[in-house]
Order: sequence, then C-alpha cells, then structure tokens
Amino acid sequence: HDAYLGINMFNSSIAISAFLLTFTLVQALGTLQRVNQAVYEETAVIEQLDMVLLDYGEAEAADVRQKLQRYIKSVIVQELGASAASNGKKRVSKELYDLSYAITHQLLNKTTQQKELYDKSVSLMEDLGKARFQRMQHVGKTLAPVFLLGIFLLITTSILLFFYLSRKNRYSAFALLF
Repeated sequence: HDAYLGINMFNSSIAISAFLLTFTLVQALGTLQRVNQAVYEETAVIEQLDMVLLDYGEAEAADVRQKLQRYIKSVIVQELGASAASNGKKRVSKELYDLSYAITHQLLNKTTQQKELYDKSVSLMEDLGKARFQRMQHVGKTLAPVFLLGIFLLITTSILLFFYLSRKNRYSAFALLF
C-alpha cells in the first residue's frame, strides 16, 4: 500500500512539475515575442525616419542623420548589450533627446516639401519615443522566482520519491540522508 501511495505521489509531482515547466516556457516565449515585436517596431520607425531624412537631402540632414546613427549605436551597445544597466539607459535617453532636439531645431521648413518632411520627422520622432518606451517595458523582465522555486522543489521531491520507492538501489540510502 505504501508503494502505491508513493507511486501516485511520484506521478503527481512529475505532472505538476511538467505543468509548471510548460507554464514557465510559455511565459518566457511570450516575453521574448513581445521584446522582438518591440525591437522590430523601433527599428521600423528608425528606418522610416532615416528615409525621411534622406528625402531632406544629404547636406541639410547630415547632422541629424549622424545623431540618429549615434542613437542606434547607443541602443545596441548601452541598452541591448548591457540590458539593464541604468547608466546605459541614461546615455541612450540623452542620445534620443539630442536627436529630438536636432530634428525640431536644425531641420529647415521653409518650402512646402520641407514643411511636410519636417512634420513627418516630428511625428516619427514621437513614434520612436513610444517604440522605445514599449521596448523598455519588456526588456529585462524575468519570471517570478516562486515558479522556479516551485519547479525546483517538485523535481527534488520527485527524485527523493524515486529513491524512496527503489530502496534496493545503493544510492537510495545516500540520497535519503539529505
């Protein structure tokens, strides 16, 4: 009767562990997908902004495009490379501010075409800020430690139950001492 109870406890702990592992994997994949989507949206806005700046003309938008390149490099090196470093976030925020300031103060809007490109640039700058905020919301998220602790405890219980049920094994007594 003890063996039957032990087998049921073993099977139950394995099933619960499998459920928690599945849930944890789904959560991790969902977070990864949200981060990928946020990065994709931010890069799409950056590409659109670069195209608008190219339409402005090489000479007129050279400084602004250089600031856009600095922003891109700082995102890659400071934020995505160091993922959660607050110092990196501050530097990238400064680069974003510099880019925004350059767009609003350095781009000319004398002609009708320049006015349209200026409005697009300002609108894309707002979109870039929103996309960055969305990315920052998802980057660095982790699973709750209680899930990892639960999985660890259930797997440990399963292993101990296995050794308890198979007393003939020479490692069983050693494992049950701890």
